[in-house]
Amino acid sequence: MSDKIKSQHLQRKAMLYVRQSSAYQVSHNLESQKLQYAMQERLQQLGWRQIEVVDEDLGRSAAGTVTRAGFERMVSEVCLGKVGAVAAREVSRFARNSREWQQLVEVCRVVDTVLIDQETVYAPRQMFDGMKAHKSADGRPLLFRPRENARRLQRSAARLAIPVVPESLFLEGLRELVRMDQAWIPPADVGALYIRPILFSVDPSIRVKPADRCRFLILTFPFGAYFSAPVDVLVCERYVRAFPGGTGDTKPAGNYAAGLLAEQEAREAGFASVMWLDAQERRYVEECGAGVAPLL
Repeated sequence: MSDKIKSQHLQRKAMLYVRQSSAYQVSHNLESQKLQYAMQERLQQLGWRQIEVVDEDLGRSAAGTVTRAGFERMVSEVCLGKVGAVAAREVSRFARNSREWQQLVEVCRVVDTVLIDQETVYAPRQMFDGMKAHKSADGRPLLFRPRENARRLQRSAARLAIPVVPESLFLEGLRELVRMDQAWIPPADVGALYIRPILFSVDPSIRVKPADRCRFLILTFPFGAYFSAPVDVLVCERYVRAFPGGTGDTKPAGNYAAGLLAEQEAREAGFASVMWLDAQERRYVEECGAGVAPLL
């Protein structure tokens, strides 16, 4: 089992893409077909139970205007967040040489889908930040310390060896987007506009290496209060959120994914959220996403 494969990947299906670019290859290169279909066994060994083989594109070239219904369906499923892994033999070569595969890799970064070939598991890197825009009593949009969010994104990028977004670019883009989307900010007593800056590598390679190029974008969506009344939280002693020397003080996408199982177990036990303890002694409160006002 690769340490890049997490429970959230195995809970979604794996899609195995099988392709040969001409009718001649389909009828004469049977060994290649056999090796491609055999990737199902590799996916099973890695822990997947739901595996979907996409082989509608056998005999169809990736060049020109030929429609590849199988590839398009696979991309759609990935975009919908239904796919934990995309597998193919020589997936690294596809990502280097095909613009369509490069775009698919970018989507995989955003939705946390790993890529797998006959030798390696690739986990495209992504980081994000989170903040809110509130509406004042007279209807003006309000941002709380956006400069600190810009600096935290820079720290996250530096920790993951991804090019840093200039603070001025972050703030200029953020303020312009909030200005354009201010009609979507709910009244203060209803909710806020959640803001999700995202930064991910767009190198035309899925080789493990520091990123040379990245893409920066900001998403917004209105939301109501997470909790409308006091809630019970479960003090988690089994799992840890962060450890000295790790990435817990930055915001790679995988940080939150690693906490989902604890959240799920807490809800199954009747609690609303998790209170995390320190990793070394399990004695000190480290973080609680719900916000904490302890009563002693």
